[in-house]
Amino acid sequence: MEEFKWIKMSLFLIPLLHFTAAAGNHFLSFTVRAGDDVTLPCEYVIDGQRTCNSTTWLFSRSGNTVTLFELGQIKEEARVKSDRLSLRENCSLVIKKVTEEDAGPYTCRQFRSGQHQGPDTMVVLSVTMTEQKNTEEIPGGDTKPTTTATTATPESTLTTESSIKSGWWWWTIAVFVAVAALLIITVAVIRWKRAKGNKTLTYENTVRYDVDDDTVIYENLRSPDPHCCCCQRLC
Repeated sequence: MEEFKWIKMSLFLIPLLHFTAAAGNHFLSFTVRAGDDVTLPCEYVIDGQRTCNSTTWLFSRSGNTVTLFELGQIKEEARVKSDRLSLRENCSLVIKKVTEEDAGPYTCRQFRSGQHQGPDTMVVLSVTMTEQKNTEEIPGGDTKPTTTATTATPESTLTTESSIKSGWWWWTIAVFVAVAALLIITVAVIRWKRAKGNKTLTYENTVRYDVDDDTVIYENLRSPDPHCCCCQRLC
């Protein structure tokens, strides 16, 4: 009966752990036109920060990750566009006059005493650009300009999302294996304890004297077998 209780408990814990792992993913997506300003929010901001001194912003593009702000201070790699980057009081990242090169995934990360705290916030930025202007002839010999717009969403965006989701998926599998191992060990211990309680019946040799004929009778007595109604006597 104990085995079934552990099985039911494990089956309840597995989907709960899976949900907890999935809940750690937090993706936001923004699409803006080139030349516009955008504010990328940062979730899970630690309270009581001064000038965002616990916040770090990262940007990934073409397989490379660049630190834009580290603990509230702009980094050297981002100084070339420091006139377009800034942090708000709530540690959101402000990008002015967005360009195609700004498209990609941004990560907001929290630190406390040098230690990474809580889940990250990932914001995927897509930039819509005006590619070119063409002329289209219309009846009457007139022409009208047409505009073609494209949206820049680097491949690194999809790769980063996929790798993060894959990491959470492997973490879920590891938790599942750990729960299964715990279940197996628990069942094994319960079965071992039961087997120990039902050891092979011990035998005891006793001697009895028959008063009537002065004979010695050897008897082999054993613990009652649940499948037998009486003990057997060996003379």
